[in-house]
Amino acid sequence: MPSYTILSPEMRACIEACRDCASACTIAATRCAESGATECWRILSDCAALCDTAAECAARCSECCASVCACCATVAKQCALACKRATDKGAEKLMQDCIAACERCAACCTAVCAGTTVKA
Repeated sequence: MPSYTILSPEMRACIEACRDCASACTIAATRCAESGATECWRILSDCAALCDTAAECAARCSECCASVCACCATVAKQCALACKRATDKGAEKLMQDCIAACERCAACCTAVCAGTTVKA
């Protein structure tokens, strides 16, 4: 029978931030794909996939959680920068939402790696 761990509020906030980031990146990636912005689509898609993985590892209290969260924080920061450079005039709100989600995710993942807390 598997054992269960009660997740701390900080870990639950990190999981939520990762899932929110994955969702925002997926929505923005769809827009990038439709507009032909291939490079933007790639980083957004990579970030979404990594955020999903980080959320799953955190939810399982995986031994590799800190490593995955460190990678997720790095990619989320890169993704936020890519969204800031995006030039699709019809997607400003999507990109702003994505930037905010990526920055929140990066902060939460960095805090998890450092063993500290961050206000989500």
